[in-house]
Amino acid sequence: MSSALKLMLIVTGLIGVITFAVVYTPNQQFGLISDKQCELNASLSCAFHWGDQQGGDQQVIVKFAENAQVEELNIVSITLPKNAQLVSAWVQGVNMFMGKTPLHKIQTDTALSKAEQRYEFFIGSCSEEHMKWQLILTINDTEHPSKRLFVNFTTHNVH
Repeated sequence: MSSALKLMLIVTGLIGVITFAVVYTPNQQFGLISDKQCELNASLSCAFHWGDQQGGDQQVIVKFAENAQVEELNIVSITLPKNAQLVSAWVQGVNMFMGKTPLHKIQTDTALSKAEQRYEFFIGSCSEEHMKWQLILTINDTEHPSKRLFVNFTTHNVH
């Protein structure tokens, strides 16, 4: 076997190993895809880092009360860092346009901190058996520019 062929096999193998490591390495305990996009995980949570690296452990945390259901009331809690505020929040279909469904703030009990607020939303059924959705949050504070965060999740229609 020629040295050029050996080198090509080694390089191809290394590329394969690196690709496998990148694709199959879990990104923290949450399903972070990037610093602005998250796939809802088994714990029904997503967490995003907020601010700069020196900001410590400030996070935006999104937690669904249960798996999202079509034609049912869905509850999600959103925890924001100090001085951050939710500017807008809605759910929209990814694989089929279903319009924008706004989140509505609901009365919270005293057990929740001021940083954690609960919201409800209702999504309709469609012809897709497995519907992909995206919860879109626009958040800002006095120290950082507005940031848009995306939480991806799916629903399953029962026919």
